Amino acid sequence: MAKYSKLEVLKTMKETGMVPVFYNADIEISKQVLKACYEGGVRAFEFTNRGDFAQEVFGELVRFATKELPGMIVGVGSVVDPATAALYIQLGANFVVGPLFNPAIAPVCNRRLIPYCPGCGTVSEVGAAQEAGCDICKVFPGDVLGPAFVKGLRAPMPWSQIMVTRGVKPTKENLEGWFKAGVTCVGMGSNLFPKDVIAAGEWQKITELCRNALEIIGEVRRYLRDNNPVRVSRSVRDTAYHAMQAREKLNTELDREPTVEEIAKELGKEKSEVVIALEAIVDPVSFYEPVFSNGG
Repeated sequence: MAKYSKLEVLKTMKETGMVPVFYNADIEISKQVLKACYEGGVRAFEFTNRGDFAQEVFGELVRFATKELPGMIVGVGSVVDPATAALYIQLGANFVVGPLFNPAIAPVCNRRLIPYCPGCGTVSEVGAAQEAGCDICKVFPGDVLGPAFVKGLRAPMPWSQIMVTRGVKPTKENLEGWFKAGVTCVGMGSNLFPKDVIAAGEWQKITELCRNALEIIGEVRRYLRDNNPVRVSRSVRDTAYHAMQAREKLNTELDREPTVEEIAKELGKEKSEVVIALEAIVDPVSFYEPVFSNGG
């Protein structure tokens, strides 16, 4: 069973901004990589279902994280069917990621309040996934779709929370492009785990790569927040923030995506006020942070 709640998992993904993506058939190598990422500041880690007996390695990895790495949230990736999702949930997966959107996986995860982040390549797929209760959708493959796809998607759907995988590099230029487009977080694989580094067992280098990537993400987010060309009032930003909190609360209570009317009722506000507030927010960082400073 999952150790961390759905809200804890989503909050961690948003706050750290990066989810390493890794697979290796050797459990000892996988443990060392997980530990190296942890020491580099990572708190959400995706182990992919890509090899024979991958589930056995995953189970051992979850037990290792529970015992040795407090606060490390381990999830599974490359899941394409509900049976595989159920298997990994039983082994302790805290979130499920896939390269595609399979509507049959959503109820399996929703029943246990576990985030399902499906791979989506069109606006319609993202919309369908959101309707099925997917809070964070994975844009995949990112190197094909590019930041322009994310920016174009969030223009008419600013509430969308996006994680992009493939085409992500631990450089300021690359990460700035994705976060400026509006992603919530990024998934990063081979660029964090060079084959020669893994072969040599140079775990400290992986720690440094993770730490540097997270520092860049923090810098980019601060820059975007401080230089956001669209400024909205404190009250509008706070309404949007509390609306998102109410949405997550109602999603848990109702076991489905709440309507705007239900969110407005929960907040004691008019529907139009909530809609305007959500549509006004374009900064992917400040979207989740209320503004307490004076002025707009």
